[in-house]
Amino acid sequence: MRADLLQHAAGPDLEKGGPDAPEWQDVYARRDDYSAGSVPPPGALILFAGAEVQKDSTEVTMWGFGRNRKRWLVEHWVLKGDTSRSEVWTELVAMFSVTWEHAGGSEMMVLD
Repeated sequence: MRADLLQHAAGPDLEKGGPDAPEWQDVYARRDDYSAGSVPPPGALILFAGAEVQKDSTEVTMWGFGRNRKRWLVEHWVLKGDTSRSEVWTELVAMFSVTWEHAGGSEMMVLD
């Protein structure tokens, strides 16, 4: 019963290879060619980051956003440590003051 409830709340199953599933080659061909930790060319115009704070860690994800709702994952970090201690927050604040080099040569920062 619990599995049924979770499935009902989470949504319908997707069948592997079902009629709406794209071919893996098509998905693979759509990938962008950039490395994590770099701002992808050509379209990232602004950087945003979000943090999920838990008792013993903080997960931070940074995204680059461009025109037409295009977005790229720039970086994801897991900061380990008791979030009731100031050292964890100091490390998080420092992350938001780092500059990132855009493919065009300019420097970008996360906007708050």
